[in-house]
Order: sequence, then C-alpha cells, then structure tokens
Amino acid sequence: MTTAQAATVAVIDSGVDYLHQQLAHKMWLNPIIEYRGDFPRAINGWNFVENNNLIFDHSLMEKFPTDIFGYYEVEARFNAGTLTAEDRKYIQEKLSDENFVTKVQEYGSYAHGTHVSGIAAKNADHEIIGIKYIQANVSSILKLLKSMKTNLSEEQKYHFYLSYIAKNQGENFKKMAKFLEKHVADVANGSFGAPFKQIQRISDSVYKEIYKKEPDDTESFKGAYFLQSYILESYKESVAKTKNTLYVFASGNDGLNNDIYPFSPANLNQSNTITVAATQGSRALAKFSNYGEKTVDVAAPGVNIYSAAPGTNNIPMSGTSQAAPFVSKVAGKIKDINPKLTPADVKKILMETVDKKAFLKGKVKSGGMVNEKRALRAAELSLRTNLRRAIYEANVEITQSTKSLIGLESTPMEKLRFVEMPSIFIE
Repeated sequence: MTTAQAATVAVIDSGVDYLHQQLAHKMWLNPIIEYRGDFPRAINGWNFVENNNLIFDHSLMEKFPTDIFGYYEVEARFNAGTLTAEDRKYIQEKLSDENFVTKVQEYGSYAHGTHVSGIAAKNADHEIIGIKYIQANVSSILKLLKSMKTNLSEEQKYHFYLSYIAKNQGENFKKMAKFLEKHVADVANGSFGAPFKQIQRISDSVYKEIYKKEPDDTESFKGAYFLQSYILESYKESVAKTKNTLYVFASGNDGLNNDIYPFSPANLNQSNTITVAATQGSRALAKFSNYGEKTVDVAAPGVNIYSAAPGTNNIPMSGTSQAAPFVSKVAGKIKDINPKLTPADVKKILMETVDKKAFLKGKVKSGGMVNEKRALRAAELSLRTNLRRAIYEANVEITQSTKSLIGLESTPMEKLRFVEMPSIFIE
C-alpha cells in the first residue's frame, strides 16, 4: 500500500502494465492533472515514443502465443541446470520454430518494463512512475545529415556526424528528464542503453559514409569511443538539472569492462548516478554482466529473477536489467525512511553498506553487493545522527551476509541467458 508521501521510482523502459495486480495499487497518480503543456493528462507517467499518456499497450498481448510463459519457465530450469528430458525435447522443438523464437524476443522487449517495475516495487511503499522511452533512429538521422551541405573536411564531417547523432539522443533524454524534474522523481531506474558493440556498428556506418571505405580495427574502436563519449556528454546537463533524482543504471549485458568499452548511460559517473552489475546469487559475477572498477558502482542479483509480466503473469528473466531495479527499490525505501537525504547521500549509503565479495574486487567500485537490510538501517540511523556515523553503526550492527538475496545459487555459469535491455538507438 502506498503512503501519502511515498517516494517515487520512475521506470524508464519499454512501458509498464499499470493494470497488473502487483503494480496497479503502486502506480504513481499525478496529483495535478494538466490539460495543456508538455505532458497533458499525464496520470501514471508519460509515453515519449508516441508523446501521450498511454504508458502501455494492452492490445499487443493478443499477438503472443499463450505457451510463451511456459517457455520462460523451462528456460529458468535451463539456467538452473535442472532440465528434464521432456524439457530438452520442448526446447528443441521451440527453437526450431523461427516464428516462435521471434515472438519470444518481441515479448521480452514488450514485457521488459513491467518486469523491471515489479522488481522495483516489490515489498515497498514507494510509487512507480511509468516512462516509455523514445529511441533515436540512426537511419533517419543519417539521411538528414546527408542532405546538409557543408564545406567541412572529411575528418571534420565525420566528427560532426557523430556529435549530431549524440546530440539528437541527448535531446530525447532532455525531454524525459524534464518530466522527472517537473514531477520530482526520487529515483529513476534506467535498465536501457547503448552497448559498445552497437555504437561501433553506428560509428562504422558513419565512417563508411564519409570515407567510402571500411575502417580498420583502430579507427573502428576510436570512432565508437568518440560517439559513446559524445552521447554521455549530451546527458550530463540533464542529469545535473534533475539534481533531486538518483539515476540507477544497468551496467550492460556484454560481459565487457566498461572502463575500456564505455556503455551509455551507465558510464555517466555523476554524483546522482549509480551503476549496477549483475551477480549469480551471491557467489559470482554473472557471466553476461558488464563490470568496471572505475565505472560500475555496486552489484545485485540478476539471474532467474521472477517478477511481473503483462497480463496477470509472473516470469523469470536474467540481466543487469533485473539487478538495477533491485537497487532502485532499496533506494526508494531509503527515501521513504528519510526524505531529507539527497541522491548523493542515498548513493553513499548504498555503496558503503555493501556485502564485500572477493569475486567483485576489481570489478565494481564498492567491491560488493547491495545489502538491503543494512542500507535501510543506515537510513533509519541517519534520522538521529550524521550520515557517516549512521553508516558506521549500520555496518557494525548488521554483519556481512553470506547468503543470496535473490537468484539461484546453483545456476551453472556457462548456461546463463538474458533478455536484451531496450536500446537507445534504432539502427
């Protein structure tokens, strides 16, 4: 049950099924419905794809086969290494059906925002704001750029193209951030982004357009690095302006080091952003999870996480997309306990009350997994003492955990699979 002064967690994703039984009573209700302006009739959030207040399209449920939910259950057993002979036969049949595989992938995207919201809202009093996020269409942007007449050199033109693509995406983020600023979201979960490999495909296509040849490996890496850096720079002003919001970003699912291969927006590294890697229970970094001692802050469980799915369903999914909302949930609970804490304060609590793990040393800044109980105790103590003391006392009171918070301890590393997070680009 939400409270009158509950904290708010915005889920920036593919849409949220606001009618789901686990979410309906936890959805944010705009206290002041405006009929004019940038976000008319915004009730539970905003759809930036179609620029309206419809944050979820229930009619699309009809396009998915009913046995898709059974497939997710079998896949969970696959991840856990507990497949039966019947399960193996079922998977072989389904994976040989190209149409079914396509539908599974489409459903993964369709259900993504609802699944993330279910994790962020579980056993919490805060409210969920649904944000359906827009993607930048690279093909359309390139078409526009090619129509422009310039006297730039090839190198200048190349960087102009890259910076223009980044600026376009930055403008999309700016619109979304304006909504968060207007409605003062306490936490914003961002289980979306642009992997380095996708950015590399985009920068390579720009290189070929300008130089009329394929880039070599060095030029390809440089181009992707430049574009990713431009994108991150385009977000910074919006993040700084929404100073009362803590952004929680998924680190990405490429199994790469974000210190070397930057991921946007995960690599923003601002005082009011925190980036999350995924673990396999409490015993290992998930094989698919991105990491980075300088650019990824904390970790949380992200394998076989059961949560809400469109309709009346619950399904398991794996990914850093599932780890990030666990941290968003804890952040929202911290704000519920002590609304006076700033985003930087909440981040400090989350990072300094972690369970230290040897497998996370050198992988994330804090060297550990978020510990909900200890973080919430620090928030309680912060009501009567300074933050540094509150964190110290919470760490003394609640010893290091050796048990898994969420996820399966027995999951074989080599069998992990995940649902792709929404991309910020359509190529």
